Amino acid sequence: MKDIVLGIDSGASKIEIAVVNLDGILIEIFRDDRPGNPASIGLERSLKNLSKALARTLEKIPRERIVCVGIGMAGYLEGLWDEHIKRELAKMLDLETRVEVFEDIRAAHASAHLLGDG
Repeated sequence: MKDIVLGIDSGASKIEIAVVNLDGILIEIFRDDRPGNPASIGLERSLKNLSKALARTLEKIPRERIVCVGIGMAGYLEGLWDEHIKRELAKMLDLETRVEVFEDIRAAHASAHLLGDG
């Protein structure tokens, strides 16, 4: 049953992965102290760190339950990396699910609206 959404904050100093059910209830947050933003560390290193953080999350959350993955990044630059990130993460992690990449401010607004916390 697909009933989980992963929200990823891929920042300059850390990566946080929120596991949320379809009712918008936060189940768990996974934190990784590696940076994940390609604007800060380059695309290849960002992909490597994101892959490690996601792999750790997927040890506890079965892939089959994931509806989609959203990745928020500061300095997103309107699509400069998104297709590459989507393709590489799906390939690295064998994820057959929707992956979206967007400016982190959009994630903060959605979080504040839905949960009262940006």
